Amino acid sequence: MLAFAAETTYRYQTVAQYKDYSTYLISLKEKPELTMQYLWGKRLGLLDYPSSRSGHIVPKGMLNDLGISESSMEIIYVNSHEALRDLLAAGKVDIISSFWKDKDEQRFSANYRTPIKTKVSGSKWYLKMETQNTDLICEIQTILQTLAMQTQSDYYSQLQLNANDCNLSSFSHDTQTDEK
Repeated sequence: MLAFAAETTYRYQTVAQYKDYSTYLISLKEKPELTMQYLWGKRLGLLDYPSSRSGHIVPKGMLNDLGISESSMEIIYVNSHEALRDLLAAGKVDIISSFWKDKDEQRFSANYRTPIKTKVSGSKWYLKMETQNTDLICEIQTILQTLAMQTQSDYYSQLQLNANDCNLSSFSHDTQTDEK
């Protein structure tokens, strides 16, 4: 969206977004280092989703920046962040790339994580607007907020609605506070 200036060029408008977050290398027994020497030959757990920033894009960019080819590491791909954590806990990988959540401290030491990138932009919801259709924006935000309140994900439940002229009095106090 930024590369093509889509918001101004093509009239896309952000209607909601998720919080920014950090991406970490997480290990079971030592603090990971962001060096070629440390990572060389390690078993790395990643997500099998090329669109995942914390579990795929950011760590692959880090490997590229450090000059490490994928062939010099054993990369094990799984389908969820929880599966990454299970691989690490079982000792099937040396390190994983993921976000950190409060529940992780029950299984892993916060001392054994190293930030790769500290400000990963949260996903955003856009509408392409030919006109300023406030009713459409309000209806979409109502649906998104309802879905956010129904999810069991800590991250996706924290949807932030972008300011507009909607009367959102039915939304929770936390959502209204996050908008400010």
